[in-house]
Amino acid sequence: AACYLADIECQAKHFEAALEYAQLAIQAGQRSYKVRQAEAFLMQGQILEAREARDPASEKAFHQAVDILQATDRRASRSQAHYQLGRHLLSIGKAPEGDREMEKARELAGIPRDFSAIMPVEE
Repeated sequence: AACYLADIECQAKHFEAALEYAQLAIQAGQRSYKVRQAEAFLMQGQILEAREARDPASEKAFHQAVDILQATDRRASRSQAHYQLGRHLLSIGKAPEGDREMEKARELAGIPRDFSAIMPVEE
């Protein structure tokens, strides 16, 4: 519930309230299971990024989510964490690192390397 409230506050640009809810979610996640804890760090990263795109704390939060999930077999959750970290890194100009994270997300999601979401145009 705290992650949901953090998201609502973030969308309303009430970043301090959003961060308070994210912190509650992180604390609750420590008493829950790893996926919930990682989701809370992903939310924290999104809030920090929305408040200030180049805040190093946002990158750290995304990395924490990736690290928490590393030893799990939750491929979808791991893929999502790598995707969000990769998207963030690309958005702040860290293209090589961002590309590596996006590649990890693709691999975990089982998407073929030659997949394209763009349909070819027939002439």
